[in-house]
Amino acid sequence: MGIDVIITDHHEPDEELPDDVVAIINPKIDGSGYENEPLAGVGVVFKLVQALQNHFGVNLNEDFILKLVSIGTVADLVPLIGENRIIVKEGLKTIRETETKELEAIFNSCHIDKKNLACIDISYKIAPRINALGRLGDASFAIELFSPENSDNIKEYVDYMNRKNYERQKLEKTLEKIIKASIDEDSLMKQRFLLLRGENWHRGVIGIVASKIQKKYYRPVGIVSIEDGIGYGSIRSIEGINIVEILDTCKDLLESYGGHHQAAGITLKAENIPILHERINQYLLENYPEDLFVPTVNIDFEIELSKINEKFYEHLRMLEPFGIGNPQPVFLTKDVIVESDVDILSDKHIRFYVSDGLHKFVVIGYNKANDAKYLEKFGSIDIVYTLDKVRWNSKEYFQLNLIDFKVR
Repeated sequence: MGIDVIITDHHEPDEELPDDVVAIINPKIDGSGYENEPLAGVGVVFKLVQALQNHFGVNLNEDFILKLVSIGTVADLVPLIGENRIIVKEGLKTIRETETKELEAIFNSCHIDKKNLACIDISYKIAPRINALGRLGDASFAIELFSPENSDNIKEYVDYMNRKNYERQKLEKTLEKIIKASIDEDSLMKQRFLLLRGENWHRGVIGIVASKIQKKYYRPVGIVSIEDGIGYGSIRSIEGINIVEILDTCKDLLESYGGHHQAAGITLKAENIPILHERINQYLLENYPEDLFVPTVNIDFEIELSKINEKFYEHLRMLEPFGIGNPQPVFLTKDVIVESDVDILSDKHIRFYVSDGLHKFVVIGYNKANDAKYLEKFGSIDIVYTLDKVRWNSKEYFQLNLIDFKVR
């Protein structure tokens, strides 16, 4: 149409790229000068905006831009190292110190304390709500939320966002239940790659469900929705397996594909799905060791409960922001006593108290209800956890977020 086009992207580039554009801005293209900066999609756009600002001599509201870029960077699950770390650290600082009424409305709807906003709040509360708009409807509603013309309707937009998120959660749970029921756990060990398919599964949630199945069974997982003879799929891989490189060996079966080392999208004819499953499974069997498919816990440090205090926590916070590439430090404390009965919350989480005889802390095990049967009151355990400070009913206290435990 004769329109000048600039492409921004942050996915693995194809071998052949279009040459009839003004520019392709992607840090992963050889010679970009940014190969070592794993920018999110929003980070690449931020670089373009900065360049346009300098070129045209325009002064933009960088504080406001930085707030959105920091949220998008965390939401995109890119490593929080290098420039990403600076973007998120400064963006969170800006969010905590200034007011943006659209964000304030989202925080209130999520019950988030702005002053203590952390990456985990973005990952588990804010990002899913914003993403739900695009997954289940029209992503432009998220843009409209931040438009000055709609400043009088912010609550309506946020309420709609919450409804879409609830709808997304229901679809997710239904599909997750169907897929878990279809997995033959007896033959699971023979499968290095799980590929599940179904007619007209909602494309907006298959990626999220693939992530959950991947975490449960700890192997690469693909979920494909078949629509009119064409399969549209999302694949989630595990540490140490570059799924895009493996898909490169299956080009002949795919109509299109692309993504990152551990997450990819595919399109293929329905009749090729079983062949793809077999080929990737065989590739993984032949090229990767068995122990790669056994989940491990990386423990950073062994400490005693007596070390957990305000000073220790302040030192810990210097390492923030935590996220992909810079995870929360994981601690091991040996031989603690289970000081209470184990409460089961919402049929999926557990809560109990531990102590060393002098120092007592609450422990929360998210999605660990099945482990409650192994914990006995007054029993002794070794515990692996991350540390958070929680504010509830005007009280602040330390909380141990359970990762694993061993009964002594």
